[in-house]
Amino acid sequence: MKGNFDLVGNNFPVFFIRDGMKFPDMVHALKPNPKSHIQENWRILDFFSHHPESLHMFSFLFDDVGVPQDYRHMDGSGVNTYTLINKAGKAQYVKFHWKPTCGVKCLLEEEAIKPVGRLVLNKNIDNFFAENEQLAFCPAIIVPGIHYSDDKLLQTRIFSYSDTQRHRLGPNYLQLPVNAPKCAHHNNHHEGFMNFMHRDEEVNYFPSRYDPSRHAERYPIPPVVLSGNRERICIEKENNFKQPGERYRSWAPDRQERFIRQWVEALSDARLTHDPEYLGFILDSETRFPSQRKANNVKMDVNRELRGDPGFESISNHVLLTTFSSDM
Repeated sequence: MKGNFDLVGNNFPVFFIRDGMKFPDMVHALKPNPKSHIQENWRILDFFSHHPESLHMFSFLFDDVGVPQDYRHMDGSGVNTYTLINKAGKAQYVKFHWKPTCGVKCLLEEEAIKPVGRLVLNKNIDNFFAENEQLAFCPAIIVPGIHYSDDKLLQTRIFSYSDTQRHRLGPNYLQLPVNAPKCAHHNNHHEGFMNFMHRDEEVNYFPSRYDPSRHAERYPIPPVVLSGNRERICIEKENNFKQPGERYRSWAPDRQERFIRQWVEALSDARLTHDPEYLGFILDSETRFPSQRKANNVKMDVNRELRGDPGFESISNHVLLTTFSSDM
């Protein structure tokens, strides 16, 4: 054993955003409303409407594969690009994918919300907090033979996770048994809040002739030659619709219809359908691009009650027609 390798990913091979600097804001948009503590579609779609590259991810999230049946029948993906390095120092770019030997099984929307039993909360597991709540996975934790690539999103995630975990669990969170390496390890970093390891050594630095610690076995990492100007600029010409469009057109009609229903449910959020600017945008789009209306007539429920602010007035009382174009 060489240590821990945290492959932080999800069950889709793509991701919502391209710019890693947007990662904290993306997480905030997906989390519950800080005022009501309810996850709401208007917040999610408000954020991602400014990031059209997210449409590829939504073509997975709102597809049939969006609700796995269980972990045994679920695909897995490391999302980012890593570098595998052999003992000769030769590097190869890779993306990790987990394919279940039992096959992939997903739930339709109707199946996902089907009552299957009664949950009675009357007993905690042995130590949920110690072994679950204190877990801290991080893409920066790798082992010899696996290295980072120049994947810009990965480069940002390397720092983002550990920064959050130090805030959540304290600076010594890697000492916690659930996060500590299972192989032999040693370092001379002693102090800091929440340090529970008993230390009676006199040397808390490295290297030292009075301490037996040595460097780990060196593993060859090939040099990378970079040239050009380092800039942070917007991509002038993006193509955010080709891949999700090809994916959508590859589906059977019934699967396309289920995908559209998922969008309808999200877009029918009362906070969106009661927004004059939002309604004006939809109506203007249909006026300017009438061919889209012929693709798929989608009825959004603009009569849905607006939850939360009682002072927010309804400005519509009809069913609005919009479209999901099959010519993306």
